[in-house]
Amino acid sequence: MIGITKNTLGWFESLCWQTAFGPDISSDSPTFECKDCDQVILLARLQSALKSINTNISPDVIDEAVWKITLVEQLSLIGNNRRFHWMLTDGVDVEVISEDESCSMSHIEETIV
Repeated sequence: MIGITKNTLGWFESLCWQTAFGPDISSDSPTFECKDCDQVILLARLQSALKSINTNISPDVIDEAVWKITLVEQLSLIGNNRRFHWMLTDGVDVEVISEDESCSMSHIEETIV
């Protein structure tokens, strides 16, 4: 592992984050968590974290939040990183349409895991 990667993972571990070495969770590993090496968000972990933080939110709203989080809105890497950081720190607003077709907003809490 390259020095900066090892140091960064160590820093995240010191903050009680779960870390994993890329090849250990790649698609050709028995414990794979991503479909290919281009996938930077581990969807199962994200969905699990959102569910554990937002226990009163329905699965459909969680799915909508995951979609919003993973959506690439801009061509700018910096712009997308800022948007992602904002959602991590401030949460995600999701529009919810109930069975009677009335609209409301749900706020999905911070997704830092």
